[in-house]
Amino acid sequence: MSVTIHNVDNIASAEFIERLVANTLEIEKVIAPKSSGYEPDVARILGCSDKRARYWDMIDEFGVKYEIKKGQYHIICNAVRYSEMLLSTNLEATEPSITILIITKGNKRITTIILVESKRLIDAMKITPEDAHYHIDRFAKLRETGLSWNSQILLSLPVLQNFFDL
Repeated sequence: MSVTIHNVDNIASAEFIERLVANTLEIEKVIAPKSSGYEPDVARILGCSDKRARYWDMIDEFGVKYEIKKGQYHIICNAVRYSEMLLSTNLEATEPSITILIITKGNKRITTIILVESKRLIDAMKITPEDAHYHIDRFAKLRETGLSWNSQILLSLPVLQNFFDL
């Protein structure tokens, strides 16, 4: 199995990367059959606490927060959530975190893992403060009416590779 791991700007510790490399096959086994809900299993495999919040899925023994995102060839990002981070709309949105982007082939085999500071994804998605206000305002307006709105941005592997010079 050949998995490419990119630790953008060396954001994650060497110890965490070693754990990730050593457990890639086990992670693959728990994420392959699921489109969501795999985060507690990945946290357990990596020795992290399953302490999910709006902006992260797990916390390691040093208090580092991680979000886990998986996709085939691309990653789907919630524009509202990243807009909240950009505008620091609440205390949790200001906390630093690392996003683990897991790219799979055929939704089964992990081909690429990218670790990146979560807020750097805002730039990759090209969300401006004006865009952020729109996403947040639209979400709130529809929520008041009982409707929901899912604003998504897809980041393909080539876009991520180009943006982060991988």
